Amino acid sequence: MHRDAWIAAHGPCVYCYGTDNLEVDHVERKNKTIRTRDIWRLGQTRREAELKHCQVLCRQCHILKTAQDNGHWPLSIEDVDLFWKLKKLGLKEKRLAGALGISVSRARNLLEGMSYRRGEN
Repeated sequence: MHRDAWIAAHGPCVYCYGTDNLEVDHVERKNKTIRTRDIWRLGQTRREAELKHCQVLCRQCHILKTAQDNGHWPLSIEDVDLFWKLKKLGLKEKRLAGALGISVSRARNLLEGMSYRRGEN
């Protein structure tokens, strides 16, 4: 199975249910034995074994999850999920920030799909 077929079979994004800019992500870093982009070069048996530890995320959720995994983002994945659900309802930066207890500048950066280091404003 090739990348696009695997993503189609396992999508949409598991956090926001988005269908654009989908990527493969390792659910837990400890199970990662190879860079995601290199999975498709593996033989079928090893590729399938590696993909059992993966999920589909859109680019924005992948950036946020990776930042959190690396200790650079103070929000939980559940908060990020809530953020995108509230955004889809049309809440603006100030209301999103208030709902999650973060600064407006952090909410703005989330809306722009940027990762953030803990404590920066």
